[in-house]
Amino acid sequence: MFGYHLGCGFTPYLDNPDRGRIIFKGKNRKDALEKATEFLKDLSEEIIEEDWDYSKFKNPQMPYIILQKYLDHLFVALRHKDEDAKKKLEELKENKKLSPQELAEEEAKVITDRIRFSKDNKYAAFHTNLLTKTFIPVYIIMEHRDGIFLNPSKLRRGFNELAEHNFPGTGDNMYPPRPDLGTVDEMIFRVGWKIDKNNIVNFAEHILKKRKYRLDEKYQNLSAIELSGKITTAIEQSQSMASINYRFVVPQYNLKHRQLQMLMPLYLDGKFNKRLPDIVLILNPNKERKYYTPATIIEPTKVYGNARLIAKPDNMWLSTEMINPAEADDDSEEDD
Repeated sequence: MFGYHLGCGFTPYLDNPDRGRIIFKGKNRKDALEKATEFLKDLSEEIIEEDWDYSKFKNPQMPYIILQKYLDHLFVALRHKDEDAKKKLEELKENKKLSPQELAEEEAKVITDRIRFSKDNKYAAFHTNLLTKTFIPVYIIMEHRDGIFLNPSKLRRGFNELAEHNFPGTGDNMYPPRPDLGTVDEMIFRVGWKIDKNNIVNFAEHILKKRKYRLDEKYQNLSAIELSGKITTAIEQSQSMASINYRFVVPQYNLKHRQLQMLMPLYLDGKFNKRLPDIVLILNPNKERKYYTPATIIEPTKVYGNARLIAKPDNMWLSTEMINPAEADDDSEEDD
């Protein structure tokens, strides 16, 4: 028995079950791929039109790859959010300083069950944050077997379908909540916040030692001081650009670190005369102190998936048109 792992391709379903991910089960590779392709095709045709594949480089073995990765990454992010919510509720219960009323009020603020399970735990559902062409939210329902989520399908009959599968709640409370990976304020680049450039030379040394392969060849032999100068100038130029175009710096959700980050395109040659930047700088926000810290750099072809998890990118440098999926496996979750 084989399974097509949404967003990652084939996996031997029985020999190597991938717990916590979405899998299409099939008699063989062809059967599993056909089921996944049919699901993705039907879903893409029902939702508001969007380019769910890399425009110039399509792979029949990984159809609708952007949609695949979107659903897979969103599902993982929602699981993380539910895990964090459970920890938060445990911490609140252990807080002896809260009165019963205060505890109840704080617990009511915690959003849980982003992935909603049926009472018998045989089914699970989640909100995709996608809309049909008639502006109806899209929910996915799946079989659930010991941590494995199988054969997803679009929820089509609303309350009746949820009730038939024994989901808890009444009325609208039966539906899983809308994904909340961050607030609107957190997703907008703050032009007024400073970017910490005091350690750019050390940052450049780190890039040259461990991330040199992410640079174009013409920058790989620069000294740390030379590279830091180009990075500093490029940051300042991108900040100027962001001041007149708030969409120039894009948010992404980092699955490994479970946090929002900002993606700042850097043009190391100082020219905005090409579609893709030389490199993308990942910035970690400090909300309390109101500044950004450079975390690492990444190739511009590798950031679309995590950016799409937040919203559809719609700007001058982040697009599906120029990306080859062979180069697009996301590794922005690596440690710095």
